[in-house]
Amino acid sequence: MAKRRLLPAIVGNRVRPRIRSSTVIGQKFGKRQAMIIVRFAAERRFRVRIRYTRIQDGVTKMYVLEPYSFRYRRTREGLRKMLFAYHPLHGRIHNFAVRYISQAEVMERPFRPRWRVELKQNPAP
Repeated sequence: MAKRRLLPAIVGNRVRPRIRSSTVIGQKFGKRQAMIIVRFAAERRFRVRIRYTRIQDGVTKMYVLEPYSFRYRRTREGLRKMLFAYHPLHGRIHNFAVRYISQAEVMERPFRPRWRVELKQNPAP
């Protein structure tokens, strides 16, 4: 029997209890764990469903995405950490301000990367 891999749960400067990978798929996680869950899904090439509140009009929607990278981008509100992900229904890359992602869930559907995935769980120093 293979050992289950543990997902490090580091939020800000605090370390949280580790999450078992077998319990992540299909579970909904709140705002604080959203980045960890998105990284987990990207590393294992699973789609992710997020609940996102759009900045322009305040409308909250659910998106099913293929996550590719986190980057900082200058917006009207200032410098923001953004999630860049491919939206299969729209057929293009979308960007999402991380602070407006309120929920994340790993889907059971894997995806074949179109580009290099830049979200690593433990990036090399």
